[in-house]
Amino acid sequence: AGGLLYDRLNTQLLSVLALTSASVFVTPSSGELLYAHGTSVLAGFSMGALDTGANVWLINLWPSGCGPVLQVYHLAFGVGAFIAPFVAEPFLSCNTSVTANTTRHGGLLIGTGTLSREPQLPFAFGIVSGFIALVATSMFVVYLVDRSDCKPSGGEQSSQPVNLVLVGLLGCYIMAYLGLECSYGQMLATFAVESDLRMTKSEAAYLTSLYFLTFTVARIGSVLWSMLAGPSCILITCQLLTAVIFTLLVVFGDSSATWLWTLSGLAGVSLAAIFAAAVSYTVQFVVMTNRLMSMVTVAASLGTMVPPLFVGLFIEKDPMMFTYVCLATALIMSAFCFAMYLVTRGRPLVTADVSETQGGHVG
Repeated sequence: AGGLLYDRLNTQLLSVLALTSASVFVTPSSGELLYAHGTSVLAGFSMGALDTGANVWLINLWPSGCGPVLQVYHLAFGVGAFIAPFVAEPFLSCNTSVTANTTRHGGLLIGTGTLSREPQLPFAFGIVSGFIALVATSMFVVYLVDRSDCKPSGGEQSSQPVNLVLVGLLGCYIMAYLGLECSYGQMLATFAVESDLRMTKSEAAYLTSLYFLTFTVARIGSVLWSMLAGPSCILITCQLLTAVIFTLLVVFGDSSATWLWTLSGLAGVSLAAIFAAAVSYTVQFVVMTNRLMSMVTVAASLGTMVPPLFVGLFIEKDPMMFTYVCLATALIMSAFCFAMYLVTRGRPLVTADVSETQGGHVG
């Protein structure tokens, strides 16, 4: 739905509306659980639409070199995930009930009691909501200054069967990628505790932190890498590294803590640049419209549902199932990556044509 709206309405204005509707300020104020679910669903729809439009918007603004820009965009996700716990932590204190007792002892009044404090969690939502409102306001000011819209030229060619096949393969690839990324991030701690290594929960938490740390730092490096290398080079390198790492995880993952720590850090590095590189590679051959990008976004959302379905149900009974699913997903990604190469082999690039067309309109 978001892709269809972006194809029909002004991108800047709709982005402002999506950001505003994604405001999470009302979520903790919902008096009933049903209303909280409703606001969460609304935020999810708006954020999904925004993610679709933002990717296509950046691609259209930088048609001949969107790789570094997309890497920066996806770096922001990692930075946000890193900052969020620090924003929420001060407001996560437990509720304290208040009781006051007074007793008379020897002519003196002796009082005992505890202080009462209301939950502070709404303030965390307010901080995030305020930041969203600030971004929305700044975008609205830009819209008032320049109401021009940037939509892809030659979008009618995107409906050709070969282009639909390529975008479909991209969607499947991204779905597998998100499944692997989320499975490893969400289930790594459980595997470390339940496997033969028998790590403590504290050690497992630090292990997961290492994975996300290397993931975020590697995304910073991927911005610089994308300035020096093309998306195909980045994609193939990361895909090969991913397949090797998760193969080693099956062999050594439950037998050596050193191997698990090392492979977890390398897993974050290998996965960091893949999403942006895959999209950058595809838009070299397809004029990416919002409608097509919405298909990829839906596939990505489906990929995030993999961990509880394919890992969570079995990891306590057989912890090694975690490594098997990760390796299988990495191999599936390799298959889709190779299929994308076969579809694009020998095809001319459309990036230069789009850039020249947009340059002609500006002049």
